[in-house]
Amino acid sequence: MNDGSKAVDSTIDVSFDLLFYNVQCLRNKVNELELIVSTSRRYKILCLSEHWMCPEELKLLNISNYKLAAFYSRSEYQCGGVAIFIDVDLHALFACVDVTTHCMDKAHEFACVSYELARLYIVLVYRSPAGNFENFLLALEKLIADLTRVNPSFEVVIGGDFNVDLLKADNRAKDFINLLRSLDMYLANWQPTRLDACLDNVASTLRIDDCIRCSPLNLFLSDHLALECTVEVSGLVSEPVRHQRHVWVRPITQCGQQRFLQLLDNINWDLLLVHPCAELNFSSFFKEFLCIFNGCFPLKRILQGQSKRHGVAWVTDGLLDMRDLMLVAYEKFRADRLPSSRRIYSGLKKSYQQAVRMARLQFNSALIDRSPNKCKAAWSIIRASTGSSVPSTIPVSADDLHDTWTDSIHRIRGGIQASSSVAVDLLAASVRPPDSQLLTWRPVTCEDVLRIVTSLSKSSKHCPVWPHALGWSHRCFTSVTHSEEGPEDPLWC
Repeated sequence: MNDGSKAVDSTIDVSFDLLFYNVQCLRNKVNELELIVSTSRRYKILCLSEHWMCPEELKLLNISNYKLAAFYSRSEYQCGGVAIFIDVDLHALFACVDVTTHCMDKAHEFACVSYELARLYIVLVYRSPAGNFENFLLALEKLIADLTRVNPSFEVVIGGDFNVDLLKADNRAKDFINLLRSLDMYLANWQPTRLDACLDNVASTLRIDDCIRCSPLNLFLSDHLALECTVEVSGLVSEPVRHQRHVWVRPITQCGQQRFLQLLDNINWDLLLVHPCAELNFSSFFKEFLCIFNGCFPLKRILQGQSKRHGVAWVTDGLLDMRDLMLVAYEKFRADRLPSSRRIYSGLKKSYQQAVRMARLQFNSALIDRSPNKCKAAWSIIRASTGSSVPSTIPVSADDLHDTWTDSIHRIRGGIQASSSVAVDLLAASVRPPDSQLLTWRPVTCEDVLRIVTSLSKSSKHCPVWPHALGWSHRCFTSVTHSEEGPEDPLWC
């Protein structure tokens, strides 16, 4: 029976999306990042540089639907650092590669994962502008050489913030490009990623545009643009897998429509009418029009029949509208570079960031208010935000916990010996009140106690329910108060 499965050691197509981004402090931008990855393309790998966090913070950090796979944090200095997060559905297929021996604080910082199915290394880089450039080239060359020596058949994708402006024809850019070519690696991005400088990039041993494509994207979390990459390679599997059919779609989103109209409005169409031939003018017009259209509505390769992943629950339509409006303002500022456009864009960005944080807080508050057990709901939110999970089984049974508690009480009680001397010592060591409220202690006899009790029993003004408040009958009370016997030792009061 043909069940649609491939034979052992079959070759399959592997396709996934990556995101390289200099986030410039991840600690206070998790909410906005979750909104981005849940409402846009489904990135399987997030490569974030300059997270500015220590290892303990990173391990507690939780990004919805992602797990931390590899990272590097500075040990002697602040800021910097790199981290790779993998989709929870694919996390088991990736392995962390230890490259800490190639790292140096405030110079060159790396993180690396391997993808056995695709026979691929993914390396994240952050080069500090304060570091020595020659040392960075040597470290990068040695790192790639070590990786290819371990697995010669593996391809390499390396990306991040190199802090080398490749749009300038200077010696640094030439040396960097020459080193990559000597390693059989080529760059995938030649567009600016920070103002007019191309500082962030992706290089690979894969064929550019055929197996890996890269384009800049503004996520509004820092002054850098992100680089979204699509990787398509052939993978070798050693167990039967069902045929998977991929299809290409072009989503027409509202955000893309607004951006498309804004770009069309900013183009000077008169510059296209330079040829006397109408056919050439139309070709120039259509080429420009098609370029803008493809940029605003890019093709997306998806697996046919896959279930749609829902975004985070606190994202509202109002937040999405604010983000679309902010994108339009950003495109206008890029087009005219006027101070007024910059002020409008900066104001919208600040309002958007505040709205994202408030939406998350309001959602959590409403979730706690609706819950019958508010304390449990609050702790569930805390555990979800830190990424820590409750253990499935508690190693100590309820009986053991009870016995330990009661035994400790018995041991403490057994170590205390009750006697008159202990009581006297306790009173002597007690804190004395101020002189105006000093109490004097003296021994009293049984007759003194009986006299006071008898006076209380006869006074309804001071104690109207005495001795019935103690549950004594009148006969019992009379027999006690008129008893001739009493304790031999005096009482202290």
